[in-house]
Amino acid sequence: MIVMSGKIKFLSVKMWGKVGLVLLVAFIIFLAKLETCTTSLEGCIKMGEIMSNQAEGPNGQQKHEDCMTLLSEMEERHRTESSVLKQQIAELKLELAKYGDGMQPLDEPLRLKSRILGETMDTKRLEEAQALQKTIIQQVAKIDMQKVYKDEYDVNPFSSMSSKYIYTLGESLRHKPALHPRSDQKDDLVEAVFFAVEVLNKRKSNSHKFAVEHFVDGIFRTDFLIGTYYNMVFGHPDNNYYYTVQLARPFAPLQKVKSQEFSRGLGLQEGVASWDGSNALLFFCDVDIAFTQKFLEHCRYYTIPGQTVYYPVVFSLYNPEIVYHDQDPKPSEDDQLKITKETGFWRDFGFGMTCQYRTDFLNIGGFDTNIQGWGMEDVELYRRYLQSHLKVIRVPDSGIFHTYHPKDCPTTLAPEQYRMCIAPRPSERRPTP
Repeated sequence: MIVMSGKIKFLSVKMWGKVGLVLLVAFIIFLAKLETCTTSLEGCIKMGEIMSNQAEGPNGQQKHEDCMTLLSEMEERHRTESSVLKQQIAELKLELAKYGDGMQPLDEPLRLKSRILGETMDTKRLEEAQALQKTIIQQVAKIDMQKVYKDEYDVNPFSSMSSKYIYTLGESLRHKPALHPRSDQKDDLVEAVFFAVEVLNKRKSNSHKFAVEHFVDGIFRTDFLIGTYYNMVFGHPDNNYYYTVQLARPFAPLQKVKSQEFSRGLGLQEGVASWDGSNALLFFCDVDIAFTQKFLEHCRYYTIPGQTVYYPVVFSLYNPEIVYHDQDPKPSEDDQLKITKETGFWRDFGFGMTCQYRTDFLNIGGFDTNIQGWGMEDVELYRRYLQSHLKVIRVPDSGIFHTYHPKDCPTTLAPEQYRMCIAPRPSERRPTP
């Protein structure tokens, strides 16, 4: 959130030069005077030592009095010059404070730069942070500019707000003219009001203490390419004045979000790695699978840590629109879970549904996360179990079903992945000679 209620000031290079020059001249004058004072004082001390070794007489007494008078004059001159220097320093501090009061959060780039350098961040990240800060400053400037509209239909109107309602223009008669702010819009406006209260209480010109209850009303408008502008109005019971605070919430530029090709194995691998409890029994399952309580019991007692892993053969259902085309109404989804020749077939070359303990999965090396796209990560894992000391329980299970859905097999898949996708049965997947 950035304050826009006052002009933002920065000390120019010229101003800093003037301040530095004044301080330098003052310091040189001080050193010169100090040297003069020290030299004269040393002379008087030496004279005193000589006088103490000589017999007292009229000439010696006179010289002693002259030296004391000189010391008194020098002390008085030193006090005067010291007072002048203090006055000059005080005036410089006031001048600096005057410029510093106008410096709002937009002096952040300097602090940001020093903080980044302190954390030894690389040059690329520093440049990115500086570019982002520059963009935000530009966004704030755009928010404060008066936009030229083509016609009355191009105007982006403000919305108004009170302590309970917001009033916005809708695109139809069904739109409610007064609404309670909800969800993220409520959080946004509440944050803006609290921020405005904080700004008011920091103003040196305000002698009153403000609180949220002093909020009267306000207006706001969002430009989806720039940001949101707020104008908050407050009133204080101790006087008849209104106080306004203008705020801006600039939108940052578009940023690239981390993206990668779909990998089922990588997703499951991260899920296993995130578990930090005891040795858990894992059941890898897809979203198109239906299973019964009987299957879960099979999963539990056919899987033994360090000894066996369970690889059930899933029953794959046909398209219910074809199987039950002559029935109206069609059976419920639960009633469609039947194992008959007419309703489906055993998917004997599917290895994605499996039960195994976490320690066995990690010891075998987990999924090959380099495999992208559809299939093969489960086959590779199954083959490694076949070559290990663990026993693989492979059996048709009447409690787990693959529900029908249309399948899209991209031609960009690797040849073996593509054959597995278009033909789920091994006999249909053999490459032609």
